Amino acid sequence: MDIQDLIFIDVEASGLGVGSWPIEIGLAWFDADETIKTWSSLIRPSPDWHMDGWDHNAEDIHGLSIEDLQDAPHAFDVANEFLAFVSARKFVVSDSPAFDGSWINVLLEESISTHRIDLVNFRNCTDKMSDQAAKHMRDFLD
Repeated sequence: MDIQDLIFIDVEASGLGVGSWPIEIGLAWFDADETIKTWSSLIRPSPDWHMDGWDHNAEDIHGLSIEDLQDAPHAFDVANEFLAFVSARKFVVSDSPAFDGSWINVLLEESISTHRIDLVNFRNCTDKMSDQAAKHMRDFLD
């Protein structure tokens, strides 16, 4: 596994419960010259996403209100832009694949693609890297 095969993801959501949905997504990756690149976007809730999924306790944690999302890009546009980024990488890495994966699936239901993303747990990621890539990753995180 080469470090350029990886793209790291983090998702903020409306809550942790059933019916919660993504409100922000962030990506980071190493470019060919090992420069760190990033992309992120707030997500305007889809009309299909029920407001019962909004948890004010989660709002206290991430600091984003429902009003902050009203001018954000539509979920459809964010989903398709997200797919353009991750399709160039072999592994999408998350520190919380169960939660992030469920919210990504909710987001991708808004896209025109039938593509689904399998997330790699960050803790297992360095086991699959070359020694040099693992060292670079550890150095980056220190």
